[in-house]
Amino acid sequence: MEWLSRIDRRWLYLVMAAVIIVPFLTQTTFKGPPSQSAKTIYHAIESLPPGAVVLVSADYDPGSEAEIYPMNVAIFHHLAHKDVRVICTQLWPQGRPLVEKALAKVYYPAGKKYGKDFVNLGYKSGGQLLINKMVESIRAPFPTDVFGTPVDRIPAMRGVESLKDVALVISLSAGTPGTKEWVQQAQAKLGFPLAAGVTAVTAPDIFPYLNTGQLIGILGGLRGAADYETLVDRPGRGVRGMGPQSTGHLLIVLFIVLGNIGYLLARRKAKGGDG
Repeated sequence: MEWLSRIDRRWLYLVMAAVIIVPFLTQTTFKGPPSQSAKTIYHAIESLPPGAVVLVSADYDPGSEAEIYPMNVAIFHHLAHKDVRVICTQLWPQGRPLVEKALAKVYYPAGKKYGKDFVNLGYKSGGQLLINKMVESIRAPFPTDVFGTPVDRIPAMRGVESLKDVALVISLSAGTPGTKEWVQQAQAKLGFPLAAGVTAVTAPDIFPYLNTGQLIGILGGLRGAADYETLVDRPGRGVRGMGPQSTGHLLIVLFIVLGNIGYLLARRKAKGGDG
């Protein structure tokens, strides 16, 4: 234990790198049953009637892509196999290219038509003020889509005037503005079903909204992404990432246990020497 207390910390970094890299190379995964929260979101999408409108707000950036993008793709896979219209918006400017990448990965290969089955209205600044405006009108802040086409000429927007015409909102959020603002500025006023996909670090701040019933479900971090990939039978970056994440966490716990044992033994030895 004394030797462990004097070990060069770079060896610890090397061991950590190894336990993360090896599962990536061997494609080791640790799949558990999906959470009830993920199942609730899945069943909410499954129960949508034909022609229903779903709004997906992608409020994240490349820094949170590792956790949220896999959720985005998995949810798009589910929506693409339902007869529903999808409207995409972004409260973060960095969200637009990530949404477009997810749409290109899922919707076009599925044979879906832009403008008919899905549309991307893009990014607009304003945060919670923008969400508050969408309660009354989506067309006012978003008169055109990302290509400059007037929304009045887009079939997917037919009959959609405000958030009152949306059957389900899915907030993919890495921070502010994001899920909190969707709850406070829109869901609290209209009461529509709202699902969330958030980073692991922000999930504890969002769970109270699940307990109050203002959220129907939460996907939290990489585990949430893996849960939804499992539900839609589309294993991807979420499922593949659970192996390295799990082994890394286990190693950290082991280091903490060994560190505390070493500290207690050293203290006992010091007390014995004093006696």
